[in-house]
Amino acid sequence: MGGVVSDMITSNAEDFVMERYDGFMDENFQPVKDPFYMELSDGKRVRRKMPAYCTKKETKTWKRLQNRAWFDDRSFLGCGLWWVDCGVGWATVLLLIPVIGPIFMYRLHSKTVELARRQYGLPTDLMVKLHGNIMFDLLISLPPVIGTFLGWMNGCSTRNVAIIYNYVCKVSWERHLRENPMQQPAVPVAVGTHIPAPAPAAAPAAAGASNVGGSKAYYHV
Repeated sequence: MGGVVSDMITSNAEDFVMERYDGFMDENFQPVKDPFYMELSDGKRVRRKMPAYCTKKETKTWKRLQNRAWFDDRSFLGCGLWWVDCGVGWATVLLLIPVIGPIFMYRLHSKTVELARRQYGLPTDLMVKLHGNIMFDLLISLPPVIGTFLGWMNGCSTRNVAIIYNYVCKVSWERHLRENPMQQPAVPVAVGTHIPAPAPAAAPAAAGASNVGGSKAYYHV
């Protein structure tokens, strides 16, 4: 009887904690919408990077995706290391070509998503969402003149790489917690927040000593 009561109390306590936790996260953490820049605590804007808990491969792939999206939507000038924000990317330039312009633009956006799928192993439901954004962008860009304006306003690659960023951060953070259960930070970490790389494991504690882990992280995708 005592075991049943104890289980009920434990279950109710866990449910209460999870409800408060989810409510706190929904209120305080929102997905990244700008995949290009992030603002530091001192107000300085810097290029957005993958958090420290992501792998080198994930970080390298992100730089490629970020550059592709930048030149698709924000600039047809410059190179991979030199960003010039002229407000018009190659996707918009291609839309100026009658008939075949939107088709070229569609292929441009699709290659960016395909790169992410190969490198990150994106799930099917996320790929459906990303290609849905590309198809919508194609449809609104078909009308002459106004279609070019709508395609420019939509910024399809920018939207898609932001979604990819949120997904990869979420998956990487969950992997980090599984691999380092005793090195969790004391507070939840928002999307894009940079945390120090895990420190080397400490020497075994003396008999009777204990080490308590922290809390979980939460991301919207």
